[in-house]
Amino acid sequence: MAVNIIRKSPNNSVIVHFTGTGQINCTGNDSVSDLASSGETVTSATIKQVFFGSPSGNSAYWTVTRGDGGANSVVGVFDSTAWMDFAGSGASLSLESAGEFIYCTATACDDASSYLMMEIKKEIG
Repeated sequence: MAVNIIRKSPNNSVIVHFTGTGQINCTGNDSVSDLASSGETVTSATIKQVFFGSPSGNSAYWTVTRGDGGANSVVGVFDSTAWMDFAGSGASLSLESAGEFIYCTATACDDASSYLMMEIKKEIG
């Protein structure tokens, strides 16, 4: 499976692990949103941190976008292995409109050591 929810804390944050191309639905109740815990309705979300790894030397990289499936906005393009702390540098990436998705596309990341994990803070309405 390309997308795994590693930790889902009620009224707090979610850790999502991508091992290949996939998407998550950020907003809605627990029957629609991948982030909502039982009984919650997520109204918006914020990408706080991204951890990523891809094999070096073979043009492998991750592209993360957000949007509603139409014209998506690029959040970042990540290659090699590193960590980006958006919240710690005061630049958290908010997802405020209803129905927003996060898309993660793996390019040439077919190696078993490729991954992308992100911490997403959820706002409950």
